[in-house]
Amino acid sequence: MPCAATDAEPLLIRVSRPHSGGYHLDVDTRDGRVVGFSLRNPADAPAGTTMLRFGYDAAGDLTEIHDSTGVPYTFTYDLAGRIESRTDRNGSWYRYSYDDHDRVVRGEGADGVLDCTIEYDAEARATRYTDSLGRTTVYRHNERLQLVSTTDPLGAAVHNVWDEYDRLVSRTDALGHTFGYAHDTAGNITRITRPDGTSASAAYNDLHLPVSVTEEDGVGWQHGYDERGNRTVTRDPLGAETRYSYDTAGFLTEVTDALGNRSTAAGNAVGLPVRITNPLGSVSTVEYDAFGRTTALTGALGQVTRLGWTTEGRLSWRQTGDAPAERFEWDPAGNLVRYTDEAGNTSTYTPTHFQLAATRTRPDGSRYTFTYDTELNLVQVTNPQGATWDYGYDAVNRVIAETDFNGRTLTYEVNAMGGLTAATNGAGETVSFGRDALGRTTSFRHDGQTTVLRYDRQGQLVEQTGPEVRVARAYDPVGRLVSESVDGRDTTFRYDALGRRVERRTPSGIVSTWTYDAAGRPEGLEAAGHRLGFRFDAAGRETARSLGPGITFGQSWDEADRLTSQTLSRHPEGAETLLQQRSYAYRADGYLTELSELTSGTRRFDLDGGGRVTAVHARDWTETYSYDDLGNLVQASTPVTGGDDRDRQFTGTLIRRSGRTSYERDSDGRIVRSVRRLLNGQKRVRTFAWNSQSQLVGTVTPEGTRWRYRYDAEGRRVAKQRVAADGTVAEETRFTWDGARLAEQVTTSGRVTSWDYAPGTHLPLTQIDRRPDGPDGDTRFHAVITDLSGAPAELVSPDGELVWKRLTTLWGLPMGVQSGGSAESADEVACPLRFPGQYADAETGWHYNRHRHYDPETGHYTTPDPLGLLPAANDTAYVSNPYRWIDPLGLYRDEDNGQYARDPDAPETAHNRKSEYPSGYRESTHDEMAKNWTLEGVDQDARPVDARGNKIPREDLTWFDSKGDIIWDPKNPGSKPFHETVTYEHTQPVVDHWNSTGYDTGRATRNDFYNEASKMEAMEKSKNSRGGALMDARYRQDTGDNYSCR
Repeated sequence: MPCAATDAEPLLIRVSRPHSGGYHLDVDTRDGRVVGFSLRNPADAPAGTTMLRFGYDAAGDLTEIHDSTGVPYTFTYDLAGRIESRTDRNGSWYRYSYDDHDRVVRGEGADGVLDCTIEYDAEARATRYTDSLGRTTVYRHNERLQLVSTTDPLGAAVHNVWDEYDRLVSRTDALGHTFGYAHDTAGNITRITRPDGTSASAAYNDLHLPVSVTEEDGVGWQHGYDERGNRTVTRDPLGAETRYSYDTAGFLTEVTDALGNRSTAAGNAVGLPVRITNPLGSVSTVEYDAFGRTTALTGALGQVTRLGWTTEGRLSWRQTGDAPAERFEWDPAGNLVRYTDEAGNTSTYTPTHFQLAATRTRPDGSRYTFTYDTELNLVQVTNPQGATWDYGYDAVNRVIAETDFNGRTLTYEVNAMGGLTAATNGAGETVSFGRDALGRTTSFRHDGQTTVLRYDRQGQLVEQTGPEVRVARAYDPVGRLVSESVDGRDTTFRYDALGRRVERRTPSGIVSTWTYDAAGRPEGLEAAGHRLGFRFDAAGRETARSLGPGITFGQSWDEADRLTSQTLSRHPEGAETLLQQRSYAYRADGYLTELSELTSGTRRFDLDGGGRVTAVHARDWTETYSYDDLGNLVQASTPVTGGDDRDRQFTGTLIRRSGRTSYERDSDGRIVRSVRRLLNGQKRVRTFAWNSQSQLVGTVTPEGTRWRYRYDAEGRRVAKQRVAADGTVAEETRFTWDGARLAEQVTTSGRVTSWDYAPGTHLPLTQIDRRPDGPDGDTRFHAVITDLSGAPAELVSPDGELVWKRLTTLWGLPMGVQSGGSAESADEVACPLRFPGQYADAETGWHYNRHRHYDPETGHYTTPDPLGLLPAANDTAYVSNPYRWIDPLGLYRDEDNGQYARDPDAPETAHNRKSEYPSGYRESTHDEMAKNWTLEGVDQDARPVDARGNKIPREDLTWFDSKGDIIWDPKNPGSKPFHETVTYEHTQPVVDHWNSTGYDTGRATRNDFYNEASKMEAMEKSKNSRGGALMDARYRQDTGDNYSCR
């Protein structure tokens, strides 16, 4: 090993160590201690990038860590060599006090944050931890020092039973529900028995990897592996196989799906993917710097995104193509303090203790502040106008109350395991919840009515029975929905071997079928005897759609994946007739600045720094808008409303007046009455009624017409009814849903309207109308053309006629609906769909938006967001710019070129690694891993300790992987700190555990799996499957009967 030494005192030794992957590290030592290290770039001279420098006191204890910021992270020690305090690079500190047995008995944080006391009772083998708010948690151990119970400050206790090999045998939660665990002689979990008596089992090979997993209903999954433990095949309960291939270094090089489609990858010397090829041959490449960080991503069409990093590995800038770069600035402690977007708009942030945000200032200068208690619970948010949103917590840090910016208070009740049992809104209305032994909601009661939920053995919801609506569902062995019946009206689904939907049949009998290409993109949609065909470029963007013989819809994109044009044309006998054409231009940060349309001319958009539209300049009209610092739309002038309705009045985030229309709200913030003053002195009054779940259940129009609405247990509206004076139903429209998307409606007259959508989006593609009084049912097919916002703009007949066109203001207020000249278009052809996820109701003037109603006249929702502050700082405003953002569920905004939402078939709270498994490991897990995967641990056959008997920090140990290669050498560290270099890899990937077993277990069981050190190996973080580019497995979204989230 080459080295160089200086002749100065004290002796400085520089060790130069190359890595097989091309990394080259220089390590400086002095007096036997590492004082710094740097990374050489391959083409550099010997002096490379200095990463860290270390300082020590006279006793040899580490006192300072210097990085490129020049600000040290410091430590102090007591006379016994125990760490006494640490101070981060922003000056936030924490101190420790010890007893005579070297145990920490007190912790003190700056400003009292996380102050604590710890009491040890050796005779009772109990430890009492009292936090900064005086709340005590008690941990009890048996004679083997196994944790047998944990009692929280409210007295709720969780009990554990262990065998002599430290394996968990059972865990009983605070409600008395017990999970049991059986193990084989090697310690593998072979059976999990849930509190309801159901169980799942698994069998393992000699490498302790699961080869078969049998679920509660007998459904089984099989897995195969090579001699090194790499998974080579997975077979689902229906026999569909996915196969995997690896190179000699163990890098995943090929994935073949159940239909034979192959994806391949090539890696560099350290195993990072550099070339990925999809089944159609499209190639994407990745470039890295000397630290192994991504510096360039090149798409299949050559579009390049480049990234720059700080020495510490924080993103410094990001640039797509030739556009200006986004820039990120960080403080010495690693907190983001400034972000500048591509258009030069800057947001700033200030941190507080433990890297929590203290303030956030937007480009327009509006500022939010965040206040925490000493246990780091967020207790208050202050908005730019000084109003506060306050949170209250119980002794276990669970939210039990919140008061919003408008003074509305919500309260929550939870059981001993944190399951919600009751929620009371600002009007004092309560919804109560029943839960089973697995923590699942089995019933909820509100407004004097009860809805009961039933699950199958796999935990899938199979029945909802309420006072007005009954929903029944059936699933295939893989957990895919195959039928849904709403009050006896059935919708059925079929899938291919990859789980892609290939057929849907609605209650009226309308069938739509899908085909896909090898890359999983839609190839064709057939419905009502008509076919749409789709073409995509190598980057996966739709470029052409055939709507029928001689009718095409084309789209083009820029290198930033922004839609730049749409063209609708007809080609009768080779001649082209242009039906519609749109082109789009954008600001550098992706916000629309110009829309040119064949039929309505050009619209130019004035924007503020945050991307909000302040004016629309069109050929025949102008719109102007103003916003306050809360994001309320406080002024609006449009051709529809005119100047009389320009000004609005708000109380907090609640609109009270819009021009000549005033709004009354109840104590929960819901609009219950609107009054429109006419120029002749008359008034037009509408009233609205809501249930305890803030669902609109009734309205009375200015003419006195009454409407009522019905919903299923998931909040989907299943019917709206016009009610006669005697209370009978005079008119009804019934709705059928496809997950979160409206699939079909049927009116009292028997008229049926059905929609199909692009997979994974809320973009409608087809509208099928069937009239019972026409010949042969008079089924009419139309292709739907959507604009940049995702709202339907045109309906196109099979012969290429625009039978319906719609023009609106920025916020969706109709400015005109035009029909073509045919008999068909004159016969009430229309589309009620609006912004993605919205349906227009003529009787209210609002758009039903799944969980709320949107008012296009005000650009606001009519009720507060059920998710509170989580989605946005303004809980009643619609998205800030409808050409950039969408809100298809009426809950939270989403972005993807202003068109696409999250998968509507996914649950609203998705199951993933973050939601279902711990964010870190137990100390005992770290100890076991240090014993098994460090040179020092192998040498001592135990968790390594120093001469004083103290545990040696993990970053001071020499770690190796399953191939015996050193992945962390404390004397020769890499460019990234230890926690960004070394991680633990489960021999059974976490996603596989969830899909085979975890989805049907309690949180405690999943925590145990996650911390089972005997089934983990140390690994370089860059190779870990958690971030692996080729991990094709996805977390299943159903849960079993034994599932619990806590």
